[in-house]
Formats: sequence, structure tokens, C-alpha cells
Amino acid sequence: MTFQENIQLATLAGARGIWITTFEEVRVREELFNVAGNCDQLIFMWSAASGLQSEDTVILPPAAKLVGALQYMQDSKQEGWFVLFDAHADLQDGVLRRVRELILYGVAKCFMVSPKSEIPFELSHEFISIPYRLPTTVELADSMKKIRDIPASGIFQVAESAVGLTLHEAHYAIRRAVLAGHRKIPGLVHNVWEYKTNQIAQSGMLTISRPSETWNDVAGVYGFRSWIDARLRVFSPEARKKGVPIPRGVLFVGPYGTGKSLISKVIASKLGW
Repeated sequence: MTFQENIQLATLAGARGIWITTFEEVRVREELFNVAGNCDQLIFMWSAASGLQSEDTVILPPAAKLVGALQYMQDSKQEGWFVLFDAHADLQDGVLRRVRELILYGVAKCFMVSPKSEIPFELSHEFISIPYRLPTTVELADSMKKIRDIPASGIFQVAESAVGLTLHEAHYAIRRAVLAGHRKIPGLVHNVWEYKTNQIAQSGMLTISRPSETWNDVAGVYGFRSWIDARLRVFSPEARKKGVPIPRGVLFVGPYGTGKSLISKVIASKLGW
């Protein structure tokens, strides 16, 4: 189910509050406008920087703050979709209560668009959560067709290397690599991976490495080596084009120090992952 279908289903089912977790505000905004247009709904938008707006018309300036925008939506009994961007920083004390009253007694549907996934406890029963996924390989590849200097034959490979980034981050990483002189596919892929590695490392939760281990570093498991080597082509782009399903994984079980991580690195190295 697509994001737009999910939103439409949720609103039709009677959801009054929807919490959308994402860093991709631009994409979410565009998709919400598309769904609202299909549903013939008027959109009101609020942010701390722009105030309350509707169709490029400023209704309340930023000085009115979130509490003023909530009061306006409640008092005016405006129907439509009330979309709040990064409102999580303002959801405190009396503001939380005003949000609840808008959901419980108002007529507008409320959408919170925020990079924060945690819904305040006071609103946890009023809002449903709909995460906004990062772009898929296909979506990234389609968007990259507009970027010059990427050979058409290698767009899918570059897109695969950018999976896990937002659309803006992916385009930045690619343009940065191109401007640095990496116009061939291997160089582009390597540079996008480096950028992604640095971004993920900042979280402190994951580390990414590019392994170089081979079967020469592993003792034994000869049957498993043959089994893996015979299946490497199943992971190739050619196999995907022919509709061959990607294997989901292998489970390694054994005591500490018996080579589970080492074998994983060898497989990743062979696949270029």
C-alpha cells in the first residue's frame, strides 16, 4: 500500500489525528496535497517559521504561535486538513490540551509531520502513526534520470548504493561525487557509499565497513563455500531483471569465535556489499 493510499484509507476510516514520521517534508507535503485534492479537502499548514497559511494566504503570523493556530482552527470550525510541521517542540502543557480538544471536538483532521517518532503520551490514543518510508531503489533511479552526467546504464547501481538516504541526501551525494570528478559508475557508487557511511556513523548505533576478506581467510566449511558460490549470481541485477527472487538470508548458529562474522564478511566482499 502506498503512502497516499494509506493516508486516504486512514481518513476514510475516521482517523482524526495522524502522526507522520519523516525527514522528507517536501515529499510528504506534495503527497498530502495530492491526496487532499483527490478528496476535495482544503489544507491549512502551520510551522513556527511561517505561521498558519492556506493556499499561500497567511491567516496568522508566526507570532501567534501554535496555540494561536489551534485556537483559530477550533473557533472558526474550519473543515479540512490541518498540517503541522515540526510541532513536536511546541507540544507542552496547555498546547497538548488544545490539540486534544481539536481532535475530540473540532471538525478539521490534524496531521503532525515530524522527524520525531514518539507521540506524546497525552495524544497517544488520539493519533495513529504512519511512518513515511525512505525512497526505494526504483524511486531513486527514476529521480536520477534528471541528473546529468550519470550514464543511463549505471543508474540502477548508483540508486542501489543510495538506498537508505533521503531523496535530497541521495541527490547531494551524487552531485558531490560528480563535481569531484567521479563520473564513472564504480567511482560514483563508491563515493555515494562513503557519504552514506559517514551519515550513518554519526548516529553512533551502526558502523559500516567494506570487507576485503576471502575464502582463504576461512578454515573448513567447504560445503557451505560451494553452496554460497553457486548462488552469487542470484543477487545480480541481471537476475532481478529476469524476476528471480532475492534470497532472504542465511542463519549462522555457533559459539563465539567460530567464524560466523568472518564468513559474513567474505560473502559481503564477494557480492561487493
